[in-house]
Amino acid sequence: MKPHPHLSLLQRGIFPALTTGLLVLAGCMTVGPDYHPPEVKTPSAWLDVDKPATDAVTSRLVASPVASVDWWTVFNDPKLVQLVKEAAAQNYGVLEAEARIRSARASVISATSTLLPSLTGNGSYSYRSVPTIIGGEPHESPPKSSFSTALDAAWELDIFGGTQRSVEASRASLQSIIESRRDTLITLVAEVGADYINLRSQQELLQIARKNLADEQHTLKITQDRWQAGLASQLDYENAKAAADSTRTQIPSLDAAIRTDIYSLSLLLSRDPGALLDELGTSTGMPKTPASIPVGLPADLLRRRPDIRQAEEQLHADTANIGVATAGYYPQFSVNGSFGFSGVSIGQMTQWAAQNWSWGPSISWPLLSGGKISAQVELQKATLQADEFAYRNTVLTALQEVESAEISFTKEQERREALRDVVEDNQKAFDFSLQLYTQGQAEFINVLSAELSLSSSQNQLSQSDAAVATDLVALFKALGGGWSEFPERDATMLEYGEPPAPPLPRLPADAKIKH
Repeated sequence: MKPHPHLSLLQRGIFPALTTGLLVLAGCMTVGPDYHPPEVKTPSAWLDVDKPATDAVTSRLVASPVASVDWWTVFNDPKLVQLVKEAAAQNYGVLEAEARIRSARASVISATSTLLPSLTGNGSYSYRSVPTIIGGEPHESPPKSSFSTALDAAWELDIFGGTQRSVEASRASLQSIIESRRDTLITLVAEVGADYINLRSQQELLQIARKNLADEQHTLKITQDRWQAGLASQLDYENAKAAADSTRTQIPSLDAAIRTDIYSLSLLLSRDPGALLDELGTSTGMPKTPASIPVGLPADLLRRRPDIRQAEEQLHADTANIGVATAGYYPQFSVNGSFGFSGVSIGQMTQWAAQNWSWGPSISWPLLSGGKISAQVELQKATLQADEFAYRNTVLTALQEVESAEISFTKEQERREALRDVVEDNQKAFDFSLQLYTQGQAEFINVLSAELSLSSSQNQLSQSDAAVATDLVALFKALGGGWSEFPERDATMLEYGEPPAPPLPRLPADAKIKH
């Protein structure tokens, strides 16, 4: 039966018009809500900033914009600067974060590809025998060859924007992972700074312990001489000896703490534990804090801290995912086409008459889903609401961390100044008591008490120096400093390959590996 000529014309007119209409509609609608950053109120200023300078507070907090993002340079310690740069370049945690960025970028490319048409080439060859039916009886027929080639095209039209929302969510997730790497850098450089300061503090305490031991051994010699001369009791000698022995017991613990801090720094630099022993084994003194520290305004924190930016990007992804779920209510349109050649020989396939083709639109519409689509939409809305609460809590936590670091930094300076007075007073008391004891005008218990008080206050002053520097590191971390100096290397990695990872620790030549 021949097709009706008017029907053929109708098909030739309607189908192209329908396809053209679908292409025009594609991308004209985008279901789901558009993302808008949440509004957050922040204080107009920090509580303990721009206070007048005093003799105790030698490092003031000022409301000037944060100028030094590479905060480790303000301590004027070249070794600290070197360690921070090495850690940022080769720490395994940072390298892992960069690998995850590359993975997320590939996911964005994959999601974006669904917006474009796909084209697939096919080809086949078969050699088969099909029986011929004659008079109701099968008869063997000679086998025949069959060749075919085809180009299959498909294009899913994103008329209601569900795929665009999926791409939007993927891009927001990528940005969230980028912010995660930056947050990893902030934590890393802060840990390097804190461990380095603690190392220098332990080395300073070791020097104090050794000096005190020398002083106590000198006192012990005086006490021994007076005891042998009959001017002091054996009790005085034993107390002096006990004091020296007690100080001697502190030295091994301090040596162990120093070694542990060096091991911790080696780990942050992704190096074997003993790699930094020679480099950091000699004390260079405690890093000094600058005279003024710009901290900016609370509102600046929202754009500077990566954890806040990461939480915001998660809200963006959640909002886009609502659109992805909402698109399930609507039909999905696609245009499919195929063009190829088929024949019983390769020569026959070169003839234009051997070509075959097809094209046309298709539709898929979930009319009944048992509430699955509604549940998915509600799930995404609830996820958005939960992450918005998490975002606001992240902001409040950031504000609290800055305020806590500021008050700790300021008050520790005041405590340090008071401890300086205590050390000075105890030094005078010890010198005077030893002089009176040597002259036979005071009991040894006064010397011992003054000696112990002096040692304790010296240790406290050294620890307070370290606490001031550590509190400043915590403040820089809370302000979100420490990532912008180390831009992402993932963009070049995708094109030029991965950077060389730091070398793994080498085993000694005589080491045995257990299988």
